[in-house]
Amino acid sequence: VEDTLPEVFHHILRFVYTGISPSRSDMKKFGEELIDAANRYELIELKVDVENVLVRERVMNKENVSDWILFADAQCCPVLKEYAISYFRLHSLEILKSEHSRRLRESGEVLSEIMILMVGGNGGMTATELRKELGKRGLDVDGSKETLAARLESAKRQRTE
Repeated sequence: VEDTLPEVFHHILRFVYTGISPSRSDMKKFGEELIDAANRYELIELKVDVENVLVRERVMNKENVSDWILFADAQCCPVLKEYAISYFRLHSLEILKSEHSRRLRESGEVLSEIMILMVGGNGGMTATELRKELGKRGLDVDGSKETLAARLESAKRQRTE
């Protein structure tokens, strides 16, 4: 399969046929590749598992947090993105002064979102809370935080009608 490492493809096949997720260490090692493949093959449960492990394993550092923010935004990983932005907020001045944030500084939309969050616009529920609530209702848990919030709001409106 094009654009997929053999190890990652092995994990994808194993998940598809057995429902068994990769080990935590493999999720940490191949996190970006697993999320990318999970998105391509619509394996939302695997994507969410990997995203949660990456957050629990605290893969962020000052050198890579900008890349993680952009990756999480591009791959619709709201929990990972929230965590990366929280890490960024703690070290923002140091990160922005470094060359590691160049790509992030070039992404006006994502940088604007970060600035809004930094001045107190937290957007209500966390992505994890939104996913839990949507899961309880049997609704799709994939998408950006904005998509998840809109989906939940729509479900609430339909329930009251």
